[in-house]
Amino acid sequence: MDRRASCRPRRWTIDVFATLRPGANTTVDELMSYVANRVDEAPAKPKWITLIAKMPMTNVGKIYKPELRMMAAQAVVTARVNEVWAESKEAAPCPRVRIDAQKGIEVLLDEPALGDRAAQVRERLRQVLAPLPIKTTVTFDVPAERNAS
Repeated sequence: MDRRASCRPRRWTIDVFATLRPGANTTVDELMSYVANRVDEAPAKPKWITLIAKMPMTNVGKIYKPELRMMAAQAVVTARVNEVWAESKEAAPCPRVRIDAQKGIEVLLDEPALGDRAAQVRERLRQVLAPLPIKTTVTFDVPAERNAS
């Protein structure tokens, strides 16, 4: 058996980042419908489309794919965090998920709002995010007013 073939994921998904031309006005649902009517093969159809204001570019004018990968990773982590939050029925605000150049994807918890459950929630999120092939950190958010003191 070819070793390279065994390392491939069993199911590939198509994800699309798109920018609109100036003056254009459309929704993600309209774009998905447009693609669904023009792409016959189900595996070739995108699973999701994300509209972004500006496509990240390199200095030579090519699309900067590492930034798009980080944006896709952020979407995956956000979805997992939202699932955990919905299951836990936490009253605290849902954690923020952001891209950090050094830390990868960072999940920020509101420690004061979580109170004595903060460490438990942090550990649960770490367990859920650990299997992902994405560098993630789960930390406590330090509001700006606490940073200043």
